[in-house]
This record gives sequence, C-alpha cells and structure tokens, in this order.
Amino acid sequence: MFLLMVDGGILLQNGANINTEIYNNIIINQHAWRGCIAINNTAMFTSDNNILNDKMSNKGDGSTISLAAWQALGLDTNSLLASSMNSIFADPTLKDFNLATDSQAIDTGTNLVSTIVTYDINENTRPKGINYDIGAYEFDSTLSTDNNSPIFQGIAYPNPTSGIINTKIKNLNNIILYDITGRFIKIIEPKSSIDLTELPNGIYLLKFISNEREFITRVIKE
Repeated sequence: MFLLMVDGGILLQNGANINTEIYNNIIINQHAWRGCIAINNTAMFTSDNNILNDKMSNKGDGSTISLAAWQALGLDTNSLLASSMNSIFADPTLKDFNLATDSQAIDTGTNLVSTIVTYDINENTRPKGINYDIGAYEFDSTLSTDNNSPIFQGIAYPNPTSGIINTKIKNLNNIILYDITGRFIKIIEPKSSIDLTELPNGIYLLKFISNEREFITRVIKE
C-alpha cells in the first residue's frame, strides 16, 4: 500500500488481518481513540516502513498503545515516529502533500513492493533515490528542463546579473534555485530581491511560487 492518511487510520476487523501487508504509508491519525492502525488480531499481518504518530491499537478499535509497544510486538520495526507535518510535507496548510526537501519520508521506504508499485500518485516513476519514499508522492530533486517546461523571460532582472536579482512577482510563497540541469540547489527566502553573489558564474533556473501560479526562468550569473 502507498497511502497518505491525515486525520484517519486503518481499521482491520473480521479477519482482515490475514495476509495483509502495509508498507510505505504516512498515517497521521488524530482520531480521539483509534490508533494509526487498529487491529484485533496481529496473526498473519505485516506492517513496516511507515510514518506513524504515537498511537496504535492492537486490541481492536477502542484502546491504544505507543508506537514503541507496537514495535515490541514485531510490527513496524523500521517505521518512523512522525515529525511535524510542516517538516514532512511541502505545504500541508495548502493541502500540498508533496514531500518537503528534507522530509523524513525520503528514501526511508522499503523496496519490497518494487514489482507492483512503479509510479507515484502523480505518475512519476519510483523510486527516484536508493529506496522508495514513504507516502503517495516520490520526491524528485530535479526540475524538468525539457521543451514542455514553460520558461518565463523578463520576470527576473537584471539578467545577466553579477549577483542581485529582482522580481516584481507578488505574493511569493517560495523561491527554489536549481542548476541548469534541473538539479535542486536550495530554497531561497521569498523576497523581491535575491542575492546570488555566492554562486559560481553560470546559468541557473529559478522557480518562483506565488499564490496564483509557478514561474520558471533562466538566470545568467557572471
């Protein structure tokens, strides 16, 4: 399974545990009494390489135990305790559940599913790294630079630049810097003036993310 579940969990009853395997899920359950995974019989059940908060249920739907106690039962031994949603996802407040650049989900999934899961929810091939990412989205640190990628000219100036770039794009949420091959370099604080002085001379890609849309432009540093 490759699911992203926020405010809910997985409930297995009436023999649903038999031969069920749960891998590579992000399950952040805020239910009042149910665990991330609620099950009344753990026989013939496997669960691992998930991201979970500290609430599991091994005696049905009405009681919970800690993740550590759940792991002591031999379940989810390689799973991770969920950090904050803002550190896992790109922008959960805007329901953008793509993975953040330093998300704990990146490369921490299992490759046991490689014969049946080859794409993420966006139809991107997976895995991109050494292991599967946990959750519905596979993180890709590169930016597509093929002919189908819209490149907007004139949104960053002066261009070429010796270091300082300005933009008139309003309501910026993020600015992401890539090299010319599309490989991620860093996230830049969203301001109207951007300092690229520390970068070696060359051609770069800047992605401006505003409330309305995304813009990509090429910038020459010289």
